[in-house]
Amino acid sequence: MKGFVLKAEGETTEICQMLMERGMLPSEESFWFAWNEVEILLPRKLNELNEIKGNWDLIRIFSEQIELRTFRLNGEIVNLILIEGESEDEIEIEGTELLEVCPNITNGNRIFWGERMRFSDGEARGVVTFPRVLDYGIQAPLEMALTAKVWNYMDELMRLKHVRYRSIQPAELGSIPAKPIGR
Repeated sequence: MKGFVLKAEGETTEICQMLMERGMLPSEESFWFAWNEVEILLPRKLNELNEIKGNWDLIRIFSEQIELRTFRLNGEIVNLILIEGESEDEIEIEGTELLEVCPNITNGNRIFWGERMRFSDGEARGVVTFPRVLDYGIQAPLEMALTAKVWNYMDELMRLKHVRYRSIQPAELGSIPAKPIGR
């Protein structure tokens, strides 16, 4: 399987809506996160399309099938779609142009920050370095880690080019396979 990076023209919400209608961003299985200079929105389930509206510098909306990555570059909004397939014919999406083919992809995980901490209003996930609640919008026991399943897009020399988020899920501590990328 290969990783494909496509550039999509248009408004981010319209592209997202089109991907939802095609079943690539199913409402019950889609997640997102975003940030700008003054606000960070941690990864969480995407409940409604209007949630992504705002003055974000970066938005990543993802599911098992696809990731829509929107960011500012030289004052313009760029929309990239990351998707996997065996050939370019499989990944044809209207209104896109192929930018890059990554010939190798590997399965991976990212472990999110946070562990059980006591706050003034009770226990929550947090980190002492920045003592605030880390709300990922996912209900999971505080004893468990929150992880993101990802695809690592690699070039022909197995160098990491992109990390495509797929889903967020809780995992037992110590149960997450940890191996170097590309091995």
